[in-house]
Amino acid sequence: MWTKITAIVAMATATAIVGIGIFTLLTRPQILSEAKPVEPRLQTAPIVQSMPAPPGSVKPNWKVRCANVQGELSCYARQSIYRAKTKRPLVTVVVRVSHDTEQPELLVTLPLGIYLPAGASLQIGNVPPKALTLWSCDLNGCLAKGALSEPELAAMLEGRRIKIAAQDQKRERLTYRLSVAGFSEAFTKMK
Repeated sequence: MWTKITAIVAMATATAIVGIGIFTLLTRPQILSEAKPVEPRLQTAPIVQSMPAPPGSVKPNWKVRCANVQGELSCYARQSIYRAKTKRPLVTVVVRVSHDTEQPELLVTLPLGIYLPAGASLQIGNVPPKALTLWSCDLNGCLAKGALSEPELAAMLEGRRIKIAAQDQKRERLTYRLSVAGFSEAFTKMK
């Protein structure tokens, strides 16, 4: 009996709310003309790119973080590009030495809204670009991963710029450029 009464009350409430909304729109049509369009959340936000510091004042862009993972000290070097308005990370690049292969690898968190079938690519200096493997996406972004070859690591240690490319949902190219200022010192610390 209470279940039926609860269902009837819920339907009556829902009908009343919808009715009030329709009545308001019919009696005040200017509401629709005054409404401002909502910007889609997947729109690319302006970014603050990491730029090389002026000569003579090199500011390292790479930070080293370490954590105890299953009794072993695990360290990585990290750099982010931040959104101009929110100061939240747009793209984050992590370089670490894999415990499995003992080879350096690169992990990139790309923003949500990239076109996944197109994948992502990495180019360091004059080394030919290569595809990164997209692993997963969560609320923080989409994770791409790839091993760093000896020429790529050497280019980073020499101070060559990193370029990461992907496509947005409109299939327009997105390119993120990161400085390697301070990477050599960070890589030495994390070993």
